[in-house]
Amino acid sequence: MAMGWDNLGDLNVYKNKNEIVKKLQEIENTTSSKKNDATANYDFYKNINIGDIIIVKKGRTEYLGFGFVKSDYYYDDSRNEFKQCRKVKWIKKGNWLEENA
Repeated sequence: MAMGWDNLGDLNVYKNKNEIVKKLQEIENTTSSKKNDATANYDFYKNINIGDIIIVKKGRTEYLGFGFVKSDYYYDDSRNEFKQCRKVKWIKKGNWLEENA
């Protein structure tokens, strides 16, 4: 699995979530909090663990896949985009809607 926000570069250079907030504000030339984006990046980098189950969604009711995290965070500069990565053993991939949505 991989994250966007390629303009942040390798997340290993940030000591904490606040540094990610500041960089996002700088990149986007804004004073908005950027806390949700920073939290998503920080969690992907620091708080997800090998063995965790991840569920990928699009919006609130569409699922794209789920699986088990198989690696620590790594930055893959050889990719054209989505360079922030983790390996996942996918159990199910595709598109399906949440029932009773």
